[in-house]
Amino acid sequence: MKLNSNHRIHLSEEQVLTTFVTIAVIAFMATNNVQAGVDTTFTSATALLTGWIDGSYGKMAALGVLGVGLSIAIVKQSLMFVAAAVGIAIVAVTGPAIVTGIVTATL
Repeated sequence: MKLNSNHRIHLSEEQVLTTFVTIAVIAFMATNNVQAGVDTTFTSATALLTGWIDGSYGKMAALGVLGVGLSIAIVKQSLMFVAAAVGIAIVAVTGPAIVTGIVTATL
């Protein structure tokens, strides 16, 4: 490792390779203990919120957002608000399944 006049560190190829391999080994060792979705602390709250979003409350919220988007689009005379409302409604309907899939993934 050498410092040049600009106080920057220059590493040789061997030092870079050694550093990379060390980081890779540490990362591999750390991932052996990682499992997503194992904690059950918030299971009841998650089930409650997922039930609301997947049930009639989620449909009502999606229709409410769509209604607000349509109302603003009529007042502002722009279809962008309708597109945003449709996007939010789609995310509200499909979002919980996507988040659940991400959180419960295993390595």
